[in-house]
Amino acid sequence: TDRVSGLPNRIAFVAELEKLLKQENFKDYSVLQFNIKNFTIMNSRLGFEGGNAVLRNYVSQIRKNLSAEEKLFHSGGDSFFAIVPKEKLTNFLYLLNHIEIADLKINEDEEMDLRIRAGVYELDGEEKNVNQIVERVAAAYLITRSHKNQDIAYFNREMSDRIISNLNLSRYIVKS
Repeated sequence: TDRVSGLPNRIAFVAELEKLLKQENFKDYSVLQFNIKNFTIMNSRLGFEGGNAVLRNYVSQIRKNLSAEEKLFHSGGDSFFAIVPKEKLTNFLYLLNHIEIADLKINEDEEMDLRIRAGVYELDGEEKNVNQIVERVAAAYLITRSHKNQDIAYFNREMSDRIISNLNLSRYIVKS
């Protein structure tokens, strides 16, 4: 369990994925990796304790709205993982982007909104292991980090083919 947020940590996330993969209905779920946009700025202006208070409040607001089948994990800093039924994904993403924290002001004139950037991988039933799932959701998440105007990215076959192509190219370059 993470000390700041009180949420299960990355180790618990991996254990939950392993458990999920053993269920027949695992392809009915989506996995998310997300962070709070511009949290570093917020943390530097509010201070370490102020940033932790924002994280705790953010998590508390999310927890109030989670169903039993929606799982949230804190991997450290402003980074999180979630496991959510596909049918609830749209509502879950909406929730993450619409958490209001009272009096979240950087100064008298500047309020801060909490918005996320997220990579999403919708399980398709062909997953062989947890690493495959984590790599795919991470690839989608990295798209949001490299494309500043894209806050949500979904892993798809095209992305998979591009990653494999880049890996093959990098192996070729190393051999040369």
